[in-house]
Amino acid sequence: MSEFTMKELKHEESRLMGLSEDLTLEILLRLPLKSLGRFKCVSKTWRSLISNPKFAKFRLQFSNNPPLTLVLQKFNIISLLKYRNTTDISEGVDIIPMDQQFGGVGSCDGPHGCYCFLVGSCDGLVCLYVKIKRKICQDSLHLWNPTTNEHKQITLPMEYGLTYLNVKCCWFGFVPSLDDYKVFLVYKVGNPVYAERVHVYSVRNHRWREIQVTGDVDSPFASETNSVFMNEALHFVDSIGRQWIHKFDLVVETFERVPFSMNPDVFPVSRQVTLGVIGIKKCICAMFIQIPVEDEWMFELWMLEEYNKWDSWKKVYRIDLKNEIVGNLIGMFGFTYGGNLCLDDGNGLRLIDPSQDPPSYYTCRGIIYKTADFVESLISPSSLN
Repeated sequence: MSEFTMKELKHEESRLMGLSEDLTLEILLRLPLKSLGRFKCVSKTWRSLISNPKFAKFRLQFSNNPPLTLVLQKFNIISLLKYRNTTDISEGVDIIPMDQQFGGVGSCDGPHGCYCFLVGSCDGLVCLYVKIKRKICQDSLHLWNPTTNEHKQITLPMEYGLTYLNVKCCWFGFVPSLDDYKVFLVYKVGNPVYAERVHVYSVRNHRWREIQVTGDVDSPFASETNSVFMNEALHFVDSIGRQWIHKFDLVVETFERVPFSMNPDVFPVSRQVTLGVIGIKKCICAMFIQIPVEDEWMFELWMLEEYNKWDSWKKVYRIDLKNEIVGNLIGMFGFTYGGNLCLDDGNGLRLIDPSQDPPSYYTCRGIIYKTADFVESLISPSSLN
């Protein structure tokens, strides 16, 4: 985001209750977001200040609260995880539906209904891909702020035929050097034979660009691996051969391949290999799930100690996921911002705190499709021009 000062947020109107503009701003920056929404009614000065897009960005930078965990559930319900005890995960984790739900689009309320896919979350904005049931060429893309319940629709690139979104590879976020939000979509189009399509959208420029990807074998999306954002680039592991990491530079919008130089004896027989990121550590990690031996699962985590030095992988820990922790494993969601491992065990979201010995864990029952970091903000989707 571009730099700005408190002076830019000042107003020329008379002071309120004798408070200076600087003191007023300091007070407003420390208020909860829900209170700020109510305080717009105090005066024209406060309404103008709180509604200023620069204030929203300043408020986001001012906040020191760590990101929450957002989950997309069955029936398009978007919820947040709430820990009953922040230091002991075994005491319980509740899934709390957000006060505002994404239901303002007529297609979701219509007789045919829709499926919502969570593309990503950044700076309080949630990017959703909406697919209309039993209808063709009526999909839509939306940026939505659950705190203010504002949303903005983004027109998709025109495609004919059936489309299938590869949501694991898709991404939405902010590219600092460009001062721009971008959307990265991967999907297959049947017209009439299915073909892979990759498009990148610049929110600032209101422009889609199609990205050319090489053949099926070299495609970074052949295994539907998770996208991992770090240093203004997306990363995808070639989990079929486990020999390459495909890196997509979001600034110049080009691909390159770098060696996935892990020791081949680490996990000679693994069921799943994927990349992730632990936000609090600001580093890329590689996760391995071993094929169960005698009905027991093994999990191993490696971290890249130095970004762009692709031989600097170091093993962090190995966990024996005994039957009482994970009896069955469907897939990996990744990590929460604080480092808790998120697994899909078929019964719900299994959260594991690897910092404990033995690891503590808890299962949130219910169908979960995707998780993402989330921070509350006042940023309006319509102000991102």
